[in-house]
Amino acid sequence: MTETLDKAGAGRTYEIVDFDDLSTRVQLMRFGLSAGQVIRCLAKTGPVIIGKNRQRLAIGRNLARKILVRAV
Repeated sequence: MTETLDKAGAGRTYEIVDFDDLSTRVQLMRFGLSAGQVIRCLAKTGPVIIGKNRQRLAIGRNLARKILVRAV
């Protein structure tokens, strides 16, 4: 079942399924994020903090609403 990243549970692992629109896809490609990647939601205090490999990224709530993820 897919959900948006802003609703993801902290401490859980997710696969990025898709993005809401092309501009979101392009913006996240700059951060090295693409569909099919596995990420971990680390915290949801203010922005959503995710971990990918050894990298941590803070993603604002508005942008997180545009990222579709699936729990793995």
